[in-house]
Amino acid sequence: MLVAENTAARNSAGREVCLAALAAPDAHARGARFEGPHAGASAPWKEFYDAYVAAGVPSGAPVPGLDA
Repeated sequence: MLVAENTAARNSAGREVCLAALAAPDAHARGARFEGPHAGASAPWKEFYDAYVAAGVPSGAPVPGLDA
């Protein structure tokens, strides 16, 4: 099986975090901090990832910064 087939949940969760940052254009001016989707297991992407997996979206690809 190709690794690309298992990236949908991971990549979609990362996109959710990025889109949230874009939706708040004044966030930087307010001092909000966006560490990105690879900020660890407690980062915002994890909640989105879990929801995508629960919905049956292909998953299992390595997550940079978490998987060896």
